[in-house]
Amino acid sequence: MKINQYLYKEIALPFIFITGVLLALLISTELSETLTKVLTGQYSSNAILVIIGYQSVLLLPEVIPAAYFLACLTTLNRFSQDSERAIYNSIGISDAQILKGLLIATATPIFLIVILLQNIICPIANNELNSFVDQQRNRPITDIVQPKTFASIGKMNSTLFAGSAETNTGLLKDIFTVNKAGDKLTVIIGENASTQNTDNGQILIIENGQQTAFSFSPNSSTRQESFGSLSYLIEPSTSNSASQKAHSKTSIELAQENSRVNNIEIADRINSALLIPLFCLWAVALTRFKPRSAKAGAMATGIFFYILTNFSYRTIESGFSKTNWSIYLSPWWFFLALAFFGLLLIQRKTR
Repeated sequence: MKINQYLYKEIALPFIFITGVLLALLISTELSETLTKVLTGQYSSNAILVIIGYQSVLLLPEVIPAAYFLACLTTLNRFSQDSERAIYNSIGISDAQILKGLLIATATPIFLIVILLQNIICPIANNELNSFVDQQRNRPITDIVQPKTFASIGKMNSTLFAGSAETNTGLLKDIFTVNKAGDKLTVIIGENASTQNTDNGQILIIENGQQTAFSFSPNSSTRQESFGSLSYLIEPSTSNSASQKAHSKTSIELAQENSRVNNIEIADRINSALLIPLFCLWAVALTRFKPRSAKAGAMATGIFFYILTNFSYRTIESGFSKTNWSIYLSPWWFFLALAFFGLLLIQRKTR
């Protein structure tokens, strides 16, 4: 029906707008952090667009449920206040039929989009993002270090300072490095430094300098020696934690490994998408009131419901994640209970 298409359009437009606003707000923190790393030379100049692009995709599953709920809530609340909902009811379109139409026309497509994002697109984007960040971290030291600034060197627990740099040759001039290993400090001063790539990482070559090693422990001695060339192996930095690996695999890949941790991850991805139809149901339930009945609190109640639902969902999810029944006690039953109470509200007589 055209009247239903009108309602769907009224929800779609604010949904797109709210999604964009929430995404911009959440991405601003990442933008500031990435921009700082670009300005200090840790990342290349094109890193901003690449990282923000991937982060935007990764944030969509978090943003979409909130944006959809707010879009439904604001639209249906206005429909009730402006008597449009009463007109719907008067021509035989009940609240239950409105809910059914919204579930089919809006909630189901968005639910499928979130499922696709959570199980395929976001893991691929996360894997690509980690690879790109590792590539940025493992660029040649001579590209990362900016003249007259201090920079950390990979896994060496060292700090490198260069007085100047030659962009044509890639040499760093007037080198100063400090390395800490336990209670031992090593200070190196050299004329210049360059790098060579190997299969095991980068080799930092410092030439024509002096090395001083000392310790703050009692009865320690200071050792000082000059050198013509001194080499350090800088091992590549990688994002290889277990959680990062799991988040970088699609649900198909996780299912093939058939482990308890992977099955929990798959269940969590599916459960988060169930918020879409649940929020649709409660948006209809919370905005059921007669026109001009001073129920402006529907928006405040809806926001409180959103916060409470997310907090309870995350608490239940983390609480059962370490038990042997974690898959069976995942928050699906919590969503089912909320859906039941929401349907009861819809069936109540409008006040």
